[in-house]
Amino acid sequence: MFWTILISSITILIIAIYFYIKWKYYTLRDSIPGLKPEFLFGNLRQLGIIGPNRELIETYIHGCEKMQRKFGDIFQYWIGPHYFYVFCRVEHAEQIYADRSRFDHVEVCLRTVGLIAENFIISFIGPKYKRHAKAILPILKKNKFLSQIPIIINC
Repeated sequence: MFWTILISSITILIIAIYFYIKWKYYTLRDSIPGLKPEFLFGNLRQLGIIGPNRELIETYIHGCEKMQRKFGDIFQYWIGPHYFYVFCRVEHAEQIYADRSRFDHVEVCLRTVGLIAENFIISFIGPKYKRHAKAILPILKKNKFLSQIPIIINC
């Protein structure tokens, strides 16, 4: 009798912990659209990023393109338990870089995005970010960026 109650209690406790972790760390945030994340993998398996013989950076870009076609210019992207908001328009970039203190989550970017793309401007901090922002912000504010997109893509 004692062992039955003990095993039942442990089973119920494990199930409750599983559902709490799934609810706390793997549910969509706010009203921004995105794929429902899977436990431990986020959106990596759903988008085909985790799989054999794939180049990681190309699959991240391909995964973002698939999500942009499905959800539009703003969506949530999950890498494991970490979620990111992805903004795809020049106006969004201008707003984010102009008000970086409100949008900045550097500790997460350095642990995740910084490992696969260390030269992305989102993973920079300190003087390196300021140096790159001085070059990028005037381009975004004067809308010169839109005419240069084909050149950037072809590089």
